[in-house]
Amino acid sequence: MVAYLFYRQRDFFAIAIAACWLSTNFFGVATYAADALTQQLPLVSPGGADPEHDWGYLLTRWNKLSKARQFGQAFRAVASFSMLAGLAGGGWLLWRMRRLARTPS
Repeated sequence: MVAYLFYRQRDFFAIAIAACWLSTNFFGVATYAADALTQQLPLVSPGGADPEHDWGYLLTRWNKLSKARQFGQAFRAVASFSMLAGLAGGGWLLWRMRRLARTPS
């Protein structure tokens, strides 16, 4: 959604930053999803009750709990792609800006 708003504003460098920002979130989701089977990560609950592992619940409900590690790997791949795309896009934009600044009018 953020990338779309930046696109409407024609702020392409901000789109690259948003892609990198998105990747940091996906890296966290990857770790949490991969933990669904072993559930070794410490969980917190705002109400003080015994917390439930969200990905453990979802993957159990979808009958895919045994694939938790693969879900984590898929999220990590998406995170890596998003980071690389953001860095490449941002780097390309910076290169173009520098090149255009050197061009005489």
